[in-house]
Amino acid sequence: MRVTYLDIHEGDTILSIAKRAGLSVPSIIRCHNWLALPNNKIVDFSIPSHLTSLQLTDILPPLTQEEEELFYIENITAKDFPFETVAKYRCEQLVMTKLDGVVRNHAETKREFLVKKILLNHGLYVRVSLCDNAITVYPNAMSEAVNLLSEIDMVKCDFVCKVDPNTGYIEDIITHQELISRWNKLKEDLAPRYDFLRTPEIRQKVEDFIKIVDSQITDMPSLLQDLKTKVFFDLFFDRYLVVNEPGTDSYSCNFYSQLFDGLPVDLDFKQECLSESPDTITIKKEGKVQEKTLNKEQIAALYDAKYKPMIRYKFSDYNYEYQESCIINTTRDCLLDYADVLIREEVRNNIELITDYKLRRIE
Repeated sequence: MRVTYLDIHEGDTILSIAKRAGLSVPSIIRCHNWLALPNNKIVDFSIPSHLTSLQLTDILPPLTQEEEELFYIENITAKDFPFETVAKYRCEQLVMTKLDGVVRNHAETKREFLVKKILLNHGLYVRVSLCDNAITVYPNAMSEAVNLLSEIDMVKCDFVCKVDPNTGYIEDIITHQELISRWNKLKEDLAPRYDFLRTPEIRQKVEDFIKIVDSQITDMPSLLQDLKTKVFFDLFFDRYLVVNEPGTDSYSCNFYSQLFDGLPVDLDFKQECLSESPDTITIKKEGKVQEKTLNKEQIAALYDAKYKPMIRYKFSDYNYEYQESCIINTTRDCLLDYADVLIREEVRNNIELITDYKLRRIE
């Protein structure tokens, strides 16, 4: 039996060593662990810090491609899984509400996402982590509610998923049970925070809100629907992830109202290519409300119940518009480089909700 040693350099990972040696990660782990003492074994793709080299042997037959694929899928939730493409995004969002033309509240959010992906024969897998989440809100009376939403988003926006090969959106959250466990821990921490509430109506509202979030997180379709309403996920998970060339065909898409508690709104989209280079393509999208499916009577009734007592003016007309400009990197890693989104939802002259969202890839 011949033993070969692969030196470990400062900053090395199991993936960087495998690339340097021209071998697959599963093959290296299998050979090394077969020879190594228990405290020298590679566990969850993490190399023991005291090792200076990895051991290989020629006595083991090479893994088949199918065996390597199964090894990856079985271990894809590991913290140090060797995803092949890594990107970091900074996202800035300004949301402003106007009543009768006057700004009544606004919130500015700055977020940083770390995204990792790997393409296997069984599909495309992505890990998403929300690394930073800073929110400034006016009026300050809303700060407590916004901080709670921020904590919940830190739970929701940390997962490993499989991507739908046709749409590019999330097909399945692999770490759903782990996400539920983190939410249950947060729920336990929330209980003592609101013990001071003495007004039954306010306490009931808090309890009802937590129940809604609980049902949303524990039910996979509801969780996927909620993630779709967050601009980052709607931008990142798209067809460009699963097709060679981003399309410019017209299409229809379902969005959810922010003014009327998640009411579905159908939009018709037109796309056009603004510019191309060897490595990138810039796409412009414009979406307008689909009049034939819009239930104005329902929206008018919701407006009368929620906003008319405050604004006093009667319902006029409803509109929802979406504008997006994005730059897609068409090289091997095929990731979003930049996006600028403006969303305007309004009951004309009465209430207007504006969302201005900018995304840029920083790594």
